[in-house]
Amino acid sequence: PVSQGYSAVVARDALIPYAPGIQWAVVAQKGITLIYWVFDPPECGEIPPETHAQTQAGYVLEGAMEMHYADAKMVIRPGEFYTIAPGTVHGAAFLKRTVLLDTYAPNHTEFERQYRESVARRS
Repeated sequence: PVSQGYSAVVARDALIPYAPGIQWAVVAQKGITLIYWVFDPPECGEIPPETHAQTQAGYVLEGAMEMHYADAKMVIRPGEFYTIAPGTVHGAAFLKRTVLLDTYAPNHTEFERQYRESVARRS
């Protein structure tokens, strides 16, 4: 990310591999983490059930994903938002190539650390 202290910009070529079939770019500011994700099935697989302390909110730019909760499943398509309350068990499956923006508040410091380390290894 390019930061001016008051804002940060991530170029499209800043996408780096996260896992097989998954690319990402991360921007962190005080109180929030923003992640641009690209999931390419079948290589990306599914996100197994997980939980975290942050509120997660996202927006699907392209593709489609099926969110899995303990008692429900829902398909989220381009132009749709979603939120996940802290402590909610959730997972996802990707029905086709899916691009989305995720935000985490407060910061998802583990993702921020993983991204910084991945960028440093590439340099």
